[in-house]
Amino acid sequence: MPPRRSLAVLTIVILAAGVACRRHGRAPSPPLQLAKVPPVIGERQTLTDQLDSRFEVSDGPNKVVTMTTRRTREFEVEARAVSPDGVVTAARAHFVRHRVEQTRDGATTTKPSPLEGGTYDVRVDGDALSATRADGATVSPEEQAALVADLGRAVGREAPLSLLLRGHAWVRGEPVELTPAELADAFGNNPMMAPVSGTALLVELAAGVATFEFDLALARDDGNGRAESTLRLTVKVDVARARPVEQRLIGTLGGKVAGMPSTGTLEGRITYVYAPAR
Repeated sequence: MPPRRSLAVLTIVILAAGVACRRHGRAPSPPLQLAKVPPVIGERQTLTDQLDSRFEVSDGPNKVVTMTTRRTREFEVEARAVSPDGVVTAARAHFVRHRVEQTRDGATTTKPSPLEGGTYDVRVDGDALSATRADGATVSPEEQAALVADLGRAVGREAPLSLLLRGHAWVRGEPVELTPAELADAFGNNPMMAPVSGTALLVELAAGVATFEFDLALARDDGNGRAESTLRLTVKVDVARARPVEQRLIGTLGGKVAGMPSTGTLEGRITYVYAPAR
């Protein structure tokens, strides 16, 4: 076969294969671009969270201390005011359950948060979050600190993880290297360790739910030594509402904690349930 005809036949074969792939649903999917869907006044979100950790700490020669911790939270947040750019600026939060149970060498202690059982009205003015109890009473400094920790990244600004997800056009199976700014904003709220690197990946898009995987490395260096952690965070997002519906976390830790050699594991799950305004 003459070379020119061979090239023409090869071109036809390639084009025909492309058409066949499209007919059988194997054409590349368009990138997923999540839209901003602002909350509305009266919309409610119920968050249920359980985080389990297990650590083994070397406390002297031939002495290993085993500690397990379980943090549980369940609370509802209702939007009471929304800014023109779609940010919740005031909310009512009711904490059904909020506590930490810790077992050390077989002995268990339970520490409820000062928020457990309480209902609070919170408002953000500029960068400051203020709060009162639903009955008008002033909150304690401990309650204020706990409210900032739980709601400070969701009231007064768009949630950092939502900003990250909206900031990329996602192609399934193509990892995205996260920038230092993205890492710090979305994952820098851990008081123990700072994120040093991470990637994000759209792994599945089915039935209106997008599944993302974040692989993160965190570390801390101080006078007591270095500790490192690796985390896999799996996030499921309702695409139409641009809202997370589930997060799962699994991770490891190694290094020195409070100057003592330590190893540990983490595993957690958060679910979100949304309800329209009453």
